[in-house]
Amino acid sequence: MKNFFTKTVEYLLYAFIFLLPWQTRWMWYEGRLNGQFWEYGTFSLYATDIILLGAALIALFVYRGRVIRPRGHWVILLGLMLVSLVSAMIAKEQDMAWYAVGKFAEGFILFWLVFRIRISWRKISFFLVTSGLVQSVLGIWQFFSQKILANKWLGLAEHDPGVLGDLVVETTSGRWLRAYGSMPHPNVLAGFLAVCLLVCLSALVFYAKKQNIMQKIFFWSSLAVMQFAFILTFSRSAWLALLLCYLVMLAVKLYQKNKELFIMTAKAGLVLLIITTMTVIMLPDLWQTRITGGRLEQMSVVQRADYYDQANELIKDYWYRGVGLNNFTQATYELDSAQEAWYYQPVHNIYYLSAVELGVIGGILLVVLFFWSVWIFYRHVIKINSSNIWLDAFGLALLCLFIIGLFDHYLWTLSAGILLFWLILAIYYKISENIVVEK
Repeated sequence: MKNFFTKTVEYLLYAFIFLLPWQTRWMWYEGRLNGQFWEYGTFSLYATDIILLGAALIALFVYRGRVIRPRGHWVILLGLMLVSLVSAMIAKEQDMAWYAVGKFAEGFILFWLVFRIRISWRKISFFLVTSGLVQSVLGIWQFFSQKILANKWLGLAEHDPGVLGDLVVETTSGRWLRAYGSMPHPNVLAGFLAVCLLVCLSALVFYAKKQNIMQKIFFWSSLAVMQFAFILTFSRSAWLALLLCYLVMLAVKLYQKNKELFIMTAKAGLVLLIITTMTVIMLPDLWQTRITGGRLEQMSVVQRADYYDQANELIKDYWYRGVGLNNFTQATYELDSAQEAWYYQPVHNIYYLSAVELGVIGGILLVVLFFWSVWIFYRHVIKINSSNIWLDAFGLALLCLFIIGLFDHYLWTLSAGILLFWLILAIYYKISENIVVEK
């Protein structure tokens, strides 16, 4: 019976990973600002929340007595949790803050669950890549159909290139809808696919010496399809993050002096380059617009600069205590209440955003978490000279998210982004601590 529940928890976690991009939810309170829908004031219960909490409850009984060794990252994360609790107590809009604390706590539960249960890195990689493949096929279909139909059961919102506010690339040939997948924003899909691509690259390296042809075909074809969809998100921050992480991956393989794995990584990179080149040739106007900057891109730059100005103004008065978790948009609304609801967005930088919402201590703790993660990676790869493929995969995936955090906020503000961040963080630290060693 215990073995049954152990397997149940394990596969509930795999189901959570596969279903993470799907935004099926019950909005038990719909936020409104100036008469319009307001995402950051909306409270929702997601289907993935139910799966995660169900797995955690079963794990509490199945894994009683199993000790998790304390490490530096636990101290950092508990510090962030404590600061967020204090922030919620003193926030002006406490309902919004406590909802965000709940999402933060859910991330902490996910972190604990990954550490608590026995999992297979091969299965984790398979479910992540499979989920990325499904999202990629959906995103490619969306781009070429230039229409996304609403479906409440799948958590899909309607999007049309002719509707103002939907995310498009505007060229002389018209407005082109970017790929969303089932995510709330193309940038969120891009971040998820960047993680899946890095895991897929490492899976190809892992299976390089194995004889299972079907596994190799699956991961090679997934790599090509996901790269194509990744480009169709037209997320420049994710493009940059993936490129930097791939270069780090090449450098790691070169440092480890493993010629065979270096060549395999280079071959995978060549496939990515070929797919990218084909897309540039096929969609030259869209590429030129996103790279050189069109009208909408210039507007985006101006808006992001405005968010930094708002953050600068807020942090002057709230540097020591913060405005409250999830209260950034409410605070900027109070500075200027004449704009439409979509205008009120968090500053596009999770490190600065955490400092504004939690105070300087919260911002410092997040930066410390970043450097601590980099130090762990450096220690294993450079000092210990570890050649653990899964450590490389999820270490680089985490680095990719940290880089994206310099340019976007969804890893701190949106449910899918928050849980993606905590998931990769947990897997990376579990591998680094070597709690469960799996060949």
